[in-house]
Amino acid sequence: MGYPGRQNIYESTIRRMVQQALEEQEEVFRKEHEEDTDDQLIAYLRSCALRLRHTPWPGEILGGSYIEERFGSWDRTLILAKLSDPRTLNQQKSFIRFQEEVKRQKKVYRRRKAEKKILAQKRLAQQAAKKKEKTE
Repeated sequence: MGYPGRQNIYESTIRRMVQQALEEQEEVFRKEHEEDTDDQLIAYLRSCALRLRHTPWPGEILGGSYIEERFGSWDRTLILAKLSDPRTLNQQKSFIRFQEEVKRQKKVYRRRKAEKKILAQKRLAQQAAKKKEKTE
């Protein structure tokens, strides 16, 4: 059994970062909307459907997991919102939110990696300077 390759480590790190970011966003939504009425949440879901031009899946919209939990199931939520079943859609068009978060997290990852590289270069320069002082 070999070691995971660089690409596998990178993809795994990005997946973990995306999952964490999406969970944090869901928790913020939950806190901000826990006092909302059912009608307000249904109106929000309908507005998301209009914006996306299709009935969303719970993971496709911010707050989807909270709304699903609040109404007991996604199917029940869609019935109350009078929206069609999203299973009839091409799933490739779905989960735009996830894809956008992947792009954001890749940028975060690259920025952090560049910052670490700069810090490492500074440490090396400081160590070299200390060595030089000792020899003089």
